Amino acid sequence: MHQPLCRSGCPEGHQLPLEHLSAASGQWSTANPANKREREILCLIGEPARRIRQAAPPRTAPADSGPPVDKTERHPSDARSHLAPGYEQFVRERVRRAEFLPALDWVETHGDFQLRNILRDGADDGSVALIGCEGSEPGPAVRDPVRLSDAWAGRPDLYQEFLAGYGRHLTNAEEDRACSSTRPSTRRVGLPSASPTMIRAR
Repeated sequence: MHQPLCRSGCPEGHQLPLEHLSAASGQWSTANPANKREREILCLIGEPARRIRQAAPPRTAPADSGPPVDKTERHPSDARSHLAPGYEQFVRERVRRAEFLPALDWVETHGDFQLRNILRDGADDGSVALIGCEGSEPGPAVRDPVRLSDAWAGRPDLYQEFLAGYGRHLTNAEEDRACSSTRPSTRRVGLPSASPTMIRAR
């Protein structure tokens, strides 16, 4: 069964096909590839993220679509026992900054762009496939790359390969938004080593 990936607010003629599957072949991208192929695979993963982002023209975000500032109380409190002294206050200050950042245009996003939802062909033919598209919806372009950011934690070379497939670097405004509004979410789930700029977007 097919349906458009861009389910809401997507202009006619700018939709990607989405197929409902009960099974799909391929290896989970969480399975560690040989080091010599890591860069190639990250570049391949960037390509479907680019296609989704370009599936429809960017448009102005709704007025009530700002960063999740309300999570500034819940997430740091939940993670308090795991935070170094002073870090909780640092998180709260960063989140408050997000309220004053410029709004980001919306594009189409996968919504759960993580390694668990990316399959690579076991035959090493240079193809990848996305699954778990039920959360696809419009949002800031930074949303999908940030969800994947643990794939290149501590490896800026892999991040650059992803961006090569993605088709562009994040803008300064996108990096500021990611840094200011998403740290509580990451610290809550306990990611041990994260990019200093991009953590996780919702």
